[in-house]
Amino acid sequence: MYKTKELRDLMIKVDRKDFCPPNRNPYHDYSVMLENCSYLNSPSFVKFDMYKTKELRDLMIKVDRKDFCPPNRNPYHDYSVMLENCSYLNSPSFIASSLEPALLKLKPGDTVLDVGTGSGYTAACLGYMVRPHGKVYSLDHMEYLVNFSKENIRKNHAHLLDEGVVNIMRK
Repeated sequence: MYKTKELRDLMIKVDRKDFCPPNRNPYHDYSVMLENCSYLNSPSFVKFDMYKTKELRDLMIKVDRKDFCPPNRNPYHDYSVMLENCSYLNSPSFIASSLEPALLKLKPGDTVLDVGTGSGYTAACLGYMVRPHGKVYSLDHMEYLVNFSKENIRKNHAHLLDEGVVNIMRK
C-alpha cells in the first residue's frame, strides 16, 4: 500500500481523523468535503508517493505552498483550499501528479500556457522548469486571482515576474 517506509510513517503520524468532520468516517476511502467547498482527499489518493523524482520534490520545496495559501489555512496538509469565488489552491498531491508529466517533458526555453492561474503556485513551478529563456503564460478570468497570484509569486519568486518568465494575465 505504501511505496516507502517514510510515507507509511507520515500517514500514521498525520491521522486523517484530525481533519475529517465528525459526521464522516475518516478511514473510508473517499474524499470528504470540508468547509468552504474544500476537500480532504481520499486515503488511496494520498498514499501514493507524491514525489516520484528528486527534481519534483526539490521544486515543490523551492516553491513553498505557504506563500500561496490563505493565512488561516495550514498549507502543508493534503487538501485543496478554497480561495475566493469557488477557485482553489489544489492539494499538494494533486499538484505533484500534475507537475510530474510537465517535469519530464519541459525544458529550459519552452513556452507553456497555464489556464486558470488560481493562486499562482503552478505558474511559479512551471516558471522554474522553463527558465532562463522560457515563458509561462498564465491566464485567469478573475481580476482578483490575477492580482492575488502576482502578490503570492512576488513574496519569494519576484524574479520570475521581473524577468518575464512568468506572465499572469486576465482573459
